[in-house]
Amino acid sequence: MALWMIKEFRGDKQTGFEAPMSGGEAQVRRILELLQARHLTNDEILDALGGATAHLTISPIRGSRSSGLMTSGTDYYYVATNEGDD
Repeated sequence: MALWMIKEFRGDKQTGFEAPMSGGEAQVRRILELLQARHLTNDEILDALGGATAHLTISPIRGSRSSGLMTSGTDYYYVATNEGDD
């Protein structure tokens, strides 16, 4: 099982929230969606559940030495980096 480190950012600054997690990419994607949803309005959440992907987009990190995923967001967003196998 892979070990991931999830971090929260606001703008270009890390908020201090960090959480290690063991699991596969599908599990990490679900956790990132749930964490990001905390910062959305009710209407944005309903739009995302209806198929609008702008509010809950999970993208691979590009140009990084380690592999990972990140959420979309203009204010709060989350980054999960794959730290290897545990």
